[in-house]
Parts: sequence; C-alpha cells; structure tokens
Amino acid sequence: MGRVLLTELVVRNTAPPKKGQKSVFDTLIHGFHLRISYGGSRTFCVLYGESRRRITIGQYPVISLAQARAEAKLILAEKTLGRERGTVSFKTALEEFLEYKEQSNKASSFAETKRLLTKYLLPEYQSEALDRITARSLADTFKRRVKSRGELTHLHKVTKTFFRWAVKAQYVPYSPSEALEDPRRSASRERVLDKPELAKVATYALSEGSGTFGTIVALLILTGQRRAQIAGLRADMVDVAGGTISFPPYLMKSGKGHTIPLVGRAAAILKGAVNRQPRRLLFPARGHPDVAFNGWSRVKVAFDRNCGVTDPRWTLHDLRRTFSTYCSELNENREVVERVLSHTVNTGGVRGIYDRYRCQTDRNVDPRSASNLDPSIA
Repeated sequence: MGRVLLTELVVRNTAPPKKGQKSVFDTLIHGFHLRISYGGSRTFCVLYGESRRRITIGQYPVISLAQARAEAKLILAEKTLGRERGTVSFKTALEEFLEYKEQSNKASSFAETKRLLTKYLLPEYQSEALDRITARSLADTFKRRVKSRGELTHLHKVTKTFFRWAVKAQYVPYSPSEALEDPRRSASRERVLDKPELAKVATYALSEGSGTFGTIVALLILTGQRRAQIAGLRADMVDVAGGTISFPPYLMKSGKGHTIPLVGRAAAILKGAVNRQPRRLLFPARGHPDVAFNGWSRVKVAFDRNCGVTDPRWTLHDLRRTFSTYCSELNENREVVERVLSHTVNTGGVRGIYDRYRCQTDRNVDPRSASNLDPSIA
C-alpha cells in the first residue's frame, strides 16, 4: 500500500497492478484511498475504525476526486459521532475477501474459492446487503443451483470461510452459514458400495476403455488412498522393485509424508504407468503434461453410465470408506488398515517404513494383505 497526496494526476496515471488490486492512500484524510484493479478500474474507498472496515464511495470518473474526498470526510465524521453507516453489500465484501485470499492462499486454492463463490453466490446476492442474507436463503440457493454433492461440499466450506471472515471484519454480527447442514454429515456420506456395485465399478475401471479416470478409480479401490494422492503421483514416488509408494507431504491432507505397500494388481498398474511416463506425472490432465488429472465431475458421469451402477450418487471418497469396511470384514488388523489410510494410530512413535505396515498379532498377518481388498480383483 502506498501513501501519497491524491491528485487528479495521481488518480488518472497510477499504473494498475499485474494481478489483483492495490490501494493508494491519501496523506490528507486518514483512511481515504484509491483502489485500482489489474483491469484498470479505479474506485474511491475509506477505511475506518479499529477493524479497518472499508466503505466503497464510488468509481472514478463517475465520482470525482473532490466529491469522493468530501464523502470520505462525511463518513469519518459520522463514525466519530457514533452514527451507523449503511451496511456493506455482498459484492463489495466478496471483492475484499478475494483480495485477502489471493494474498494468503495457494494459487490453486484461491482459484477454486473464487470460482465457487462467483459462480453460485454472486449472481444471487450481487446487490444484496450482506447482513440481509439468511441461512434459509443460502440453503435454498444451494439446493436450487448446485447439482453435484462434491461441489456442494466444497461450496459449503468456502461459504463458511467467507462469512467467518465477514464476522471478523465486523460486516455482520454472526455467520448465517453456521446454521447450514454440513453435506459431509448427511446419510449419503456414509455410503459403502455393496459387493455387486464394487465389482461393476472395478471391472470397468480395469478395462482398457476406462481411460485415465478408470485407472485412478482402480487404484483408489486397491489402495484406499485419496484421489488427490493418486492423481498427483509421479514416477519417482513409486518403487516397484521395493514394493512401496511414497507420497510427499504436499499431497497429503495431514501435511506429512506417507508410504504404503505396493503389491498385486496395483503394482502391475503402476509399473505400466511408470514405464509410459518415467519422468512426469503418471496421470496428467489432457493436453497438460505437468498438471495432475482434474476433470472429476465431467468424466464420472460417463464412467457411471458405462460401468452399469444403477445409483450414480456414489463418490470417489466412498471408495476409501468401502476399502476400510471390507478390510474389517476380512478381519484385517485395524492398526495396519489405519496406517495404510494415513489415520492417526496411538502406538507411540515412528518405527521405520517396515514397522509402519507390519503389526505382530496372534495370526502374524502379512500387512500387505490390507491393500488387497478382494483377491479376485487384485
């Protein structure tokens, strides 16, 4: 942020940023500033109070510098006298929130947050006062506009993040999103594919016509891992000879490295993938060899149609729950299964790669059997 005497020359000629927005603060009136977007639009604003609450005055040149400065003085005077000013709009708050997130989040995370909020909420609440948005209104919007359960889960999460930020910024007294039902807690999130369904999904996933998505699905069935881990695999993470896959921290939800055994059909699949892509991502996006596969929703529609599962509402994460459930049915040692799934196990410290997957029991189970969900599949 810069601080200069705002003049007509400064307002007209200050160069826009290469991305996002930048603010140029006036030296005459504390809090009065010009916000310039990367597209070149110029807006007069004023910040006031300990929370640094921002009020948008108007765009230049519709509003002149002299008019904007006079309005800023009035706003600050009213604040000093203790009178309330009109509430911020959803659109204005969203612009501020996205500016904040762009500076604090990874590019991919910011892009997804922006996409969800601008696609689903901005068209509904563009002119709405932020404090007039209710939990019922949000629930109705979600139900009417969002068709994918996975999309709904992600939108629910970023909406809560946005309104929590708005509460901290003192734009609203409470977050209406806190009253929304979490999609992850609904009955469908307890879904476990039954054996006929799992057989159909696995059979088609292992067929030649299932493509990259099918190969990823097959590996999810066989390993119990998350989709981002499998999609992000590179050749140097796979040790076919040593029989392990080592996921780096950046692919893990926990932020910690994770190594699992590699045997059976999963080993054969990854050996072929490594041979085809020895120095790159094993499962890249189409036309982008350095970007991990990401066309989940679109491709799954065709996959469901071709695999023959009559209820397509299952998700890829359901395969992880299915893996865990059938391992229990096979009486696999729970510590072994939890370690393969990268869940926390209260066993007191790391004991090396071999000991992560081998637990001495009365049956002396080979821990690698935990990655063989069904002998007929593996």
